[in-house]
Amino acid sequence: MQTELLFVSGFRSCLYNNHLPFSEASVYYEPGEKEILELLKQNYTAVVCNQYELALILYEILDQQHIQVPEDFSITCILPSIPPNAYLPHLSGISIPFFDFGSRLCKEVINMSENNDYTVSDYTLSFPLTLNHEKSISVINPPHKKNIGCRSNPPRQCFPC
Repeated sequence: MQTELLFVSGFRSCLYNNHLPFSEASVYYEPGEKEILELLKQNYTAVVCNQYELALILYEILDQQHIQVPEDFSITCILPSIPPNAYLPHLSGISIPFFDFGSRLCKEVINMSENNDYTVSDYTLSFPLTLNHEKSISVINPPHKKNIGCRSNPPRQCFPC
């Protein structure tokens, strides 16, 4: 739950910094078709999902409603570190290097267990925080208004997703 709250907090901060409105009512933690259709009625044009699987569900619902990504609606998400076989290559997102995190933590544990005098060193993990591509993002032309939401999973979703 802490991760989801931090995700939403960062999302809110970005909207604020870009002079865009934020409403807690636009945060969904267990979104389904009903919530997505409600967002569309409110003229949302984009969503940020904190999980790849949520972005896939959203994409499928939009497709069933004949809403085109990215022409009518933009989607971004956090991508799996190693994409699964079902990876949808046209979803835009950022990968979090969980492999590198796990490797670094394991290295610290090994060093600490093998050396009594070992102290954890400061370590900065650097990785690119860039979108893989922009295939599911576009400028939404009027009559749509610019309205962006955040989608987060368990137990909440932040929309306009």
